[in-house]
Amino acid sequence: MSAFVVSRDHIWYLVHSAMDPHLMTCQGAGIRWYRDGKERGRLLAGQYDIAAALGQMLWDENMASVRYRYSDDPESMMPDETSYGDHEGRPFGAEVDPVQTLKAIRCYEYQSCEHPGWDQSDAKAFCESLTLRAIAALPGYEDAAWSIHSIDSHGRAA
Repeated sequence: MSAFVVSRDHIWYLVHSAMDPHLMTCQGAGIRWYRDGKERGRLLAGQYDIAAALGQMLWDENMASVRYRYSDDPESMMPDETSYGDHEGRPFGAEVDPVQTLKAIRCYEYQSCEHPGWDQSDAKAFCESLTLRAIAALPGYEDAAWSIHSIDSHGRAA
């Protein structure tokens, strides 16, 4: 496997997706993530101080993965700055796309899973929660049957 440090905009897209009201259709406002049954974090729309801390946590986790993967020369893979920064004045103008959010999560997870602490990390817990949000925001998800009792002659669930 190879790994790289994702861009600040990649991290910001994940955090922005978590605050986007279009991804909050079925579970109310905000996002919470859990590990071992305990709440590990919560973010509501407009909480830019928490968004900045979340972005830094995601950034740090990604860098830990790359450092672990390239332990013989980790600094050659690091960005020039190690501080993620903040989110003030950085809103995206467009709606978040749940499919793009899912793809961005997968990329981030792939780049961040190289070190032994990944499975118990808050970053992984956040990604799991955001994945569920993005899936629930996919077109047609709300209208799909929860429980399938039969299949019609066209192969559709009923």
